[in-house]
Amino acid sequence: MIILNADDFGHSKKVNEGVVGAFAQNLIQRTSLMMNMPKTEEAVNLAVENLFFDRVGLHLNLTEGAPLTFQMRQLRSMCTDGYFNRENDIYVHENKLTEEERSAVYGEIKMQIERFQSYGFLLTNIDSHHQIHAERQIFDMLKDLAKGFEFMRTAKANAYSGVISLFTRGHKSAIDKEIQKSFKTLPFFDSYDSYVNAVKPPKDAEIRVRAEWHNRIVYDRTNDYDYIPLAEYDITKL
Repeated sequence: MIILNADDFGHSKKVNEGVVGAFAQNLIQRTSLMMNMPKTEEAVNLAVENLFFDRVGLHLNLTEGAPLTFQMRQLRSMCTDGYFNRENDIYVHENKLTEEERSAVYGEIKMQIERFQSYGFLLTNIDSHHQIHAERQIFDMLKDLAKGFEFMRTAKANAYSGVISLFTRGHKSAIDKEIQKSFKTLPFFDSYDSYVNAVKPPKDAEIRVRAEWHNRIVYDRTNDYDYIPLAEYDITKL
């Protein structure tokens, strides 16, 4: 089973249009929705109108945009002027969170889950912006909060490309094992190029894309410098 999942639904108008176009052309199997972005409400309405409401998961976000909770917005170590710091995934990886930080992050995750449920979405799938759920401290919070989730994306250690340190790979591998023990998941997660260039890619995999609409074409913008037509990703040949 190969699943193409379009991240960042709700991020912007172009992303929302890309997700709708990708579903209309049967280019993706599901998407994951950000709760705190300017076009979140638009994305929810589009999912209803275009009949893919049941294929929307939660895209937990602690690295971009304005937090939903006041406590998180006031946390200077992870927010600036009321907006998440982009480097929060690195900060969490390198620092033990204080009680104040843990309380704020826990509350923000809880609020994003509750906001997701308030729209009527079933709590069955979770991934995250910049893979922050694969950091130990965040994952431990999710394990406590996300008991209703069935599927969770694996950590980046299962990617078949990219250079990461042995320590980081070991850390991610440990999280992978816990995710696989506690939730349904797939043995591979990464970009389309990483999958097709893998030495022995597994038959079951999740391929991440960032669908955007430009000039009536749906492109994968997983890398900001690339414009790859999503229609070129023929998963029937994988």
